[in-house]
Amino acid sequence: MLGYIARRLLWAVATVVLTACFAYGLIRLLRPETYGGGENLFVGTWHDVDRAVFQLTLGDPELREMWLEGLWADVFLQAGGAISAVVLGVAGGIWCASRPRTRSARALESFAMFFLCTPPYVLALGMLLLFEPTFGLVKLPLFFEVHVYRPPLEDPWSFFRSMLVPWLVVGAPLGAVILRLTAGLTIDAMGEHWVRTARAKGLARTRVVRKHAAPSGYATIASLFGASAPILVMNIVLVEVVFSVPGFFRHLRRARPERRRGRQGHRHPHDPGDLDLGGRADRAPEPDRRPRDRPPGPADPLGRTADGLSPAGQARVARGPMSRAAVLLLICLLALAAPACGGTDELRERGEALRERAREARDRAERSADRVVERVRAALDDLERAVPQATSDEQAPARGDERLEDYLTHVLRSVDGYWTRTLRQSGLEEPRVSFLWIPPGRGARTGCGAVADENAAFYCPTDDTIFVGEELAADILRGTGRTFPGERAGYGRAQGDFGLAYVIAHEYAHNVQQELGLARVDPRYGVEPLELQADCMAGLWGNSVYREGKLKPGDVEEAISTVLAAGDFDTSNPQHHGTPDERRAAWLLGYRSGDPQRCADASGV
Repeated sequence: MLGYIARRLLWAVATVVLTACFAYGLIRLLRPETYGGGENLFVGTWHDVDRAVFQLTLGDPELREMWLEGLWADVFLQAGGAISAVVLGVAGGIWCASRPRTRSARALESFAMFFLCTPPYVLALGMLLLFEPTFGLVKLPLFFEVHVYRPPLEDPWSFFRSMLVPWLVVGAPLGAVILRLTAGLTIDAMGEHWVRTARAKGLARTRVVRKHAAPSGYATIASLFGASAPILVMNIVLVEVVFSVPGFFRHLRRARPERRRGRQGHRHPHDPGDLDLGGRADRAPEPDRRPRDRPPGPADPLGRTADGLSPAGQARVARGPMSRAAVLLLICLLALAAPACGGTDELRERGEALRERAREARDRAERSADRVVERVRAALDDLERAVPQATSDEQAPARGDERLEDYLTHVLRSVDGYWTRTLRQSGLEEPRVSFLWIPPGRGARTGCGAVADENAAFYCPTDDTIFVGEELAADILRGTGRTFPGERAGYGRAQGDFGLAYVIAHEYAHNVQQELGLARVDPRYGVEPLELQADCMAGLWGNSVYREGKLKPGDVEEAISTVLAAGDFDTSNPQHHGTPDERRAAWLLGYRSGDPQRCADASGV
């Protein structure tokens, strides 16, 4: 970070010096007669740059005095305008993104568009015409009174009330752009996976926007702020004239007629005299250069002393180190506000490298296009041969049908076969579990205290038995059930034969956890880690079915839809099983990897 700031400062100083060298060098090159000749171009240019940039005199102590007098006001005005633009723009954008399409958000966006389209000079003058305490339509003397500026250390309250409105006017156009950009980037980020995860955990939308969605756009906003530094400088020039902020540009307008009057008696040797109507040149009279005795006191009505400066001017010139500090501070603000500036050669080299890489990538893509097409066709042919076509015999059976019990038993044996092979390969004992399918209208007592009825679906470790109600199984097969919490919240739908198979595989996974000694509940997290791990283990079985070529079209979609429907948002409940997105991610982790070791990370603990 310190290295970045140092580079920005060096670029700012180099930009100011090189710009001054170019400007003064070009004038000396094109108009050498203005300087009388005889002086080397480079030496003379450096002499001009030294007077303008480092000494701040331009050959005139009065101009230096006026520059130093208004420099701090310019620094404060620029800093306050930049801060107000960023803070209010980002805050307004987050407000609009938290309340999209509401009346308050639309009203705020309309105000931002107004400030963006209104020129700062017109906005400043209009505010004075409306609220200035002497001639305004509605007199508000607190913050709209001009000519009350005081340095912050001399009178902080007068400084604040004279600068508040100018700060807001200076930063209004940039703040409006930042507001629109923040709102747009934040709303776009609401669809990202990390934001959807935060929403699935039940966080308030305002907190999700502020903590998760909005920060993703801060880098873009910083780039916009850096590129908009000239807008702030232009607004300062206009606003300080309207509100009488004693900055350098306001004093520059006052200095111009004084400079013209001061030069009437000191004409350049090569300047022509004023021509009268007859074409005769009238030369200005030579000034009396004889030394005069000055009284010891301030004989000049303005109180100027022998050096031509007022006592206040002498004090300001004596504050040279502080004024140079102000110059350095202004350069620092410009450097930090312009991260997009500087480094032209580096950016050009990066651009060339990116274009070269893009050309190489395009060439590689064109060369491999035919190979990719052939691979896709071969993969599709393999899938078509591996996936059996559904027949009328494979239609979902109804509740109470013997085919329903046969299907449940068939799935359970398939899951049992997968885990038997997997545990044997790891040198572990094969799993053993009992099962009971509960017919409609019936029930069974369990060792876990709960009664297994026709809508049951759970594993009881005391009985080492999986209980599934045929009523629930039939509803899942037909897609007519509405008992799952995620489905009631609008996530997924428990449906299909493979959705029912997921339920069986999930409950069998609890049996495997019990036999491997993994079924330990941590009071800090509740049962959620075990449930997510069981989802992942169910996905492992789904991967084995896929590898055997037994999946039908739509089976994976049915499983994912059922997994989503099984999620819940009761995060404060120790029996919370995981949000819909968390459970889907866990199942997909097992299905996509097919690696049992990956399910150790599925719980997220």
